[in-house]
Amino acid sequence: MPAASRPPLTTGICRMHLSPNTLLWLAILLQACCCLESSGDEEHDLALVSLAAENRVSVFELEKRSGKMERAFDLDVGGDAGSQFFDAKRSVLYLGLRNAGKIAVMQLDRGKKTLKRIDEIKVDPDPAYLYVDHSGRWLLAAYYATGRVSVHGLNRDGTFCRKKDGSFAAENESWLTTAPRAHAIVPDASNRFVFVPHTGPNRIYQFRLNPDKGRLFPSQPPHLSFPEGTGPRHLVAHPTRGEIFFCINEQGSSVTLLRMDPKRGTLQPLQTVSTLPTDFDLPNACADLEISKDGRFLYGANRGHDSIALFQLLKNDELVRKGIFKTEKTPRQFSLSPDNKFLVSAGQGSDRLAIFRV
Repeated sequence: MPAASRPPLTTGICRMHLSPNTLLWLAILLQACCCLESSGDEEHDLALVSLAAENRVSVFELEKRSGKMERAFDLDVGGDAGSQFFDAKRSVLYLGLRNAGKIAVMQLDRGKKTLKRIDEIKVDPDPAYLYVDHSGRWLLAAYYATGRVSVHGLNRDGTFCRKKDGSFAAENESWLTTAPRAHAIVPDASNRFVFVPHTGPNRIYQFRLNPDKGRLFPSQPPHLSFPEGTGPRHLVAHPTRGEIFFCINEQGSSVTLLRMDPKRGTLQPLQTVSTLPTDFDLPNACADLEISKDGRFLYGANRGHDSIALFQLLKNDELVRKGIFKTEKTPRQFSLSPDNKFLVSAGQGSDRLAIFRV
């Protein structure tokens, strides 16, 4: 097609108008975590939703053509279900039980659409963020309440490496103190560096990771400081360009584009863009941040404006906001479907899931 006759590039997320029986009323209340994964069949994906007030995780089927969601299974997890990390290779869900101070391990049966607990460990209160490193050997965790991070060794089946008496050998468990309000922990693509954003001290702590021994060592400098009132909260890595990261700022209501020095493993901010319209002057706090599989589009949650902000990374590495889309009240967390055609946003303030077609 000649360039002059090509249609303009359009991007956005469209709220789907669903019948009343598909508006899913959920008792999310204190915590709302949601991840979308492939079910293994061509017609459905699976959404795993943490329901903190009800001490359970629900599995929903997402129909790929219509976007309709139906509840398939519920599992009582014995604590206030919170942060999630799904290991797709092993079909294992790692789940933080925040007040209980535990990390549970659940095996997902994709065919039966059920979850089964296969392991659990006691940790600090409030494991706010979980991440399996790229080798699959270590579970990284950040703790909001205690300002610490942990690394635990994993077996091939995804359970924790422990001795016969249930304790951890020194080589399979390590802890480091950082600062209050640790919100996330993310390795780079090379699996040599790890970053931990904190909303309290307005810093991203920077570490070198020994992937053979599961040990973290402070980089130099050990942290990147942000201006007062920024609150770096969640961090995502570009899926194909290892040096590019994005951080959503809780108090600053913005997203920052960062570049990593591949030798030192340290971050440098390049650009910051607001998540809010210019005429909005009420309180707002950003939450989750997600990126498309091709790295071109970025999505950030506004709690207060109650919306999802959409950004595009241009070819010249400029970050541009492309739109702001209203969603359920207090969108603490959301997730893109594996094919990036749907976005499911959990409304902590409305006890509902909003389903968008991208």
